[in-house]
Amino acid sequence: MKKLIAILTALVLMMSAAGGLGENAAETEIPAAAAGRDLPEAGEVIQGFEVTEKRDFEMIGAELVLFEHQKTGAKVMYIANGDINRAFQLSFLTRPLDDTGLPHVFEHATLYGSEKYPSKTLLFNATLQTYNTFINAFTQDAMTSYPLGSLSEEQLLRLADWYTDACFHPNIMTDESIFRTQAWHYEMKDAESPLTMEGTVYTEMVGAMTLERAAMDAANRTTFPGAAIAYDAGGVPGVIPQMTWESLKAFHDRYYPPVKLHCVPLRRPGAL
Repeated sequence: MKKLIAILTALVLMMSAAGGLGENAAETEIPAAAAGRDLPEAGEVIQGFEVTEKRDFEMIGAELVLFEHQKTGAKVMYIANGDINRAFQLSFLTRPLDDTGLPHVFEHATLYGSEKYPSKTLLFNATLQTYNTFINAFTQDAMTSYPLGSLSEEQLLRLADWYTDACFHPNIMTDESIFRTQAWHYEMKDAESPLTMEGTVYTEMVGAMTLERAAMDAANRTTFPGAAIAYDAGGVPGVIPQMTWESLKAFHDRYYPPVKLHCVPLRRPGAL
């Protein structure tokens, strides 16, 4: 139980952690579902998180415990089994409001430093200098997720702390240069060169906007006008330059706090 409390304290929104083996992979432990681990029951409250559901997940030999934070509504899913690879994931409801690619840019921006970890190369440092099995971030139509994994529980919790601070207190909120680098900016290599548009997300989406993707975007836009699915969460190259630093910060304020987001109306800024 102490181990579970420690993990809940560190992982704020959503996490799946395999109870599994100790730091030494040779020390095999019986999966929690088979060993009858002392997991909390529905209705119990731990560190402000109330257990709303507990059940077996026989497909992976695990027990699932779903928590909900009493003050914010943030949810934590704990997966206890015998897998030696611990895993953590933060996920946020980040429905696109337009085709500027706000969810996609913020996925990139959160990985370039935070109040506690100010390095702009922190993602690469974490990837190359920690004992991890997986580090990534991805944007989908309905959400943005930040998963990572490690065979070391100590390393997992340190990486989880980095991800949590990066999501809640990213440096892009106070450093416009990160926005310019990750979203879009004009560039000239020298006085004789043509003016070009650059930016990590802009360049990525120029390459990703295939004929098939453009056709799907057009079909969604025609079929579901004004709905979230009508917009490309990754961003449409011709529309991305309409994004501003202010709109990106407003997007974070709206979607990244651990609140009950289903209570927030999903409409474009300025819409009635």
